[in-house]
Amino acid sequence: MPTFLLTNEVIRGGLWKALQTNPAPSTDTTTKATVGISAVCTYFRLQSGTTITTPSDFTELDKITTLTLDTGEDSCFALAVSGDYLYAGLDTSPAKIVKIDLTTFTKVTTLTLETGEDNCLPLAVSGDYLYAGLDTWPAKIVKIDLNTFTKVATLTLETGEDNCSSLAVSGDYLYAGLDTSPA
Repeated sequence: MPTFLLTNEVIRGGLWKALQTNPAPSTDTTTKATVGISAVCTYFRLQSGTTITTPSDFTELDKITTLTLDTGEDSCFALAVSGDYLYAGLDTSPAKIVKIDLTTFTKVTTLTLETGEDNCLPLAVSGDYLYAGLDTWPAKIVKIDLNTFTKVATLTLETGEDNCSSLAVSGDYLYAGLDTSPA
């Protein structure tokens, strides 16, 4: 089983080819990768210095190219794809979202959120909007217009509803997973 040690960069790679005998992805909780899928490529985001062991049910990882972001654009924790663009959510203070052109695999621009809107962990796309979940106390969710790549609104959750760690969209609803105890 090959092992990869990668730095904190956004990587554009070929698809991992699943074995026909076991097409389901591994449930190994030690794998720390976020995957965003487009029609052509799979993009892998790995934490800086994280060692990734290829799950036994995948046979190939093909790195095509790497895009290194600018100084201060660190710790990519989230990826989302919409149309011809990849969006990378950064775990910075304040949080940043980087827009990447998938055709040229180059950075288009960076949206820096306001002071107190820190640490983008999840991203989700619904229609013409990108939602960024923030690891704050209480948690915040930022709505971004994809056509203008500008912030539309920020929703601050109630006291005790902290650390937005996941987002999911279904129909007209956005669901937020919070890192609280109890969940």
